[in-house]
Amino acid sequence: MRHPNKDMIGRKKLELDTPCLVIDLDLLDENLQKMQSRVKAAGKALRPHAKTHKCSTLSKMQIANGAIGVCVAKVSEAEALVDAGMSGVLITGPVAGREKVTRLVSLLGRAPFLMAVVDNAAGIELLESRLAEKNRRLDVLLDIDIGQRRTGVPPGKALVLAERLLSSPWFRLRGIQAYAGHVQHIPRYEDRKTASRKGSDWPPRSSSTCRHGMRPAPSSAPRGRGQPLSIWPCRS
Repeated sequence: MRHPNKDMIGRKKLELDTPCLVIDLDLLDENLQKMQSRVKAAGKALRPHAKTHKCSTLSKMQIANGAIGVCVAKVSEAEALVDAGMSGVLITGPVAGREKVTRLVSLLGRAPFLMAVVDNAAGIELLESRLAEKNRRLDVLLDIDIGQRRTGVPPGKALVLAERLLSSPWFRLRGIQAYAGHVQHIPRYEDRKTASRKGSDWPPRSSSTCRHGMRPAPSSAPRGRGQPLSIWPCRS
């Protein structure tokens, strides 16, 4: 099949019709390496969020540069990346509703490396029932609300859900997820830094509280659009 954009190859920038997405490959490579080196220097692992570009080719380039996998916001994005041959996919938004849960469990059948997050008992029960029907196990992270107030269980209630997950044969609890997306909207740097440090204090405390009996997992630092999304392992 003829590539629809083949005629654009070799054209000068000012000859391209707009709107047109143009990527400078040299700058792209430089940015990929810079991000990877900064995360490595901090002693973390990088799992970038594919929602920033929604492109499997770019996700593969990020992994080739050292990322341990990729994040997606929803099941449909996970399906697209799995179809493109990607592995190490983490769905960072709690999966809600019977249809999406059914799709997730179905996708798990051909992508056992999938990891998802949970933040409430009802969602856990629905997901557990579908997993039991298909005799499949799922790696999960417990989502903690550190101020975003969009998803996540309050830190003080994390242990109850952690124990619920540990009691089920259908889940493997791998760690805790925390996203301080609200911090990126604070204008002043000093205020933003203070809020960020305040938020980042909760996940390690929650992880320490929940650590007993959990299975080990690699620590990683995925990235959202403007603020790091952090994951703490269940056991060091």
